[in-house]
Amino acid sequence: MAEEPIFMAVGHGRLDYQKAMAEARATLGEFCRLLPELIGTAAFPSIKVPLVSGEDRINIWLIVEQYGEPDFIASIFEIPAAFSDYEVGEHVRVSQDAVLDWMYRDGGTVYGAYSLRYQRSLLPPEEQIQFDKRVGVGRFA
Repeated sequence: MAEEPIFMAVGHGRLDYQKAMAEARATLGEFCRLLPELIGTAAFPSIKVPLVSGEDRINIWLIVEQYGEPDFIASIFEIPAAFSDYEVGEHVRVSQDAVLDWMYRDGGTVYGAYSLRYQRSLLPPEEQIQFDKRVGVGRFA
């Protein structure tokens, strides 16, 4: 049986969270320049975007399948059950302006993922190890 996705509420008004998101936005162009080499590889280039279903909103990671400035086509790989407007495997068009964060992997090293770094920082050390295993982080670049 597959593990349930982890969705963590984050204090969006906190200054340290806002700083992490500003860094993600400031480096998005760097990620976009790398996408031709990353799409379709084990790097799993991903973007974090807001999705809305009725009155519910979630910021969720999607895997980038295509990029043509200024839009991404990305696929949903996990979604809370409450978001019945969407399904795993569905493709979503996302404008570059809607991207909150980005990441890709090179082996166990994760690049970007500023919101994950922030979320991890909120956990006690013993929970950080489990968090790293769950999201597939060996280390952050």
